[in-house]
Amino acid sequence: AFERGAVDVGILNAFSYVEIAGRARLAPLVRRVRAGRDTYQGYLIVRHDDSVARYEDLRGKAIAFPDARSTTGYLLPRLMLRRHGLELKRDFRQVFFIGKHDSTALAVANGTADAGAMASYIFEDLEPAIRAKLRVLDRSEPIPFGPVVARSSLGESLLERIRAFFLSLDRTPQGQALLREARLSGFTSASDRDYGPIRTLVRRLREAPE
Repeated sequence: AFERGAVDVGILNAFSYVEIAGRARLAPLVRRVRAGRDTYQGYLIVRHDDSVARYEDLRGKAIAFPDARSTTGYLLPRLMLRRHGLELKRDFRQVFFIGKHDSTALAVANGTADAGAMASYIFEDLEPAIRAKLRVLDRSEPIPFGPVVARSSLGESLLERIRAFFLSLDRTPQGQALLREARLSGFTSASDRDYGPIRTLVRRLREAPE
């Protein structure tokens, strides 16, 4: 939609942003802050009562991912697996793409998958009864939240007004109510250089066998 010019402003995850920013001529404006942090992590999860204790134990298992365009639900866990000598087609019995991070957690909790990948903040927001059935096998390095972006063709004046709107949300009662509903602390300014490390990770993924 951004590439077609059908959308002017929206929010992307970091992986999607670095993939299309140049083609769609996008300007990153702000990124989310949750619980006072503007970064999050990718988690590899297993069932709490499963015997999996290390990466080697994942061989021959079924693994679930939310989406192949997800930063913490695919990019980071693929690289984490690769660092430990594991490739999806070669080393796993089955690979699922389930569509949502919380659905991935449910798939692992109910035994549909033996392991899964998801964002740390979504894991932390799971219902306690579901979270109690899960265990974090490993955590990725922290990465920045994906940006709120706008098409550069909107012009610098309008881009600055949109950025200022998001940055000021925590200063009014109405804005604070919206942030609470979204489970956010606020927003912080974003720039393209914030996502340089993500570009490096994407290059590494491209080098990995399927």
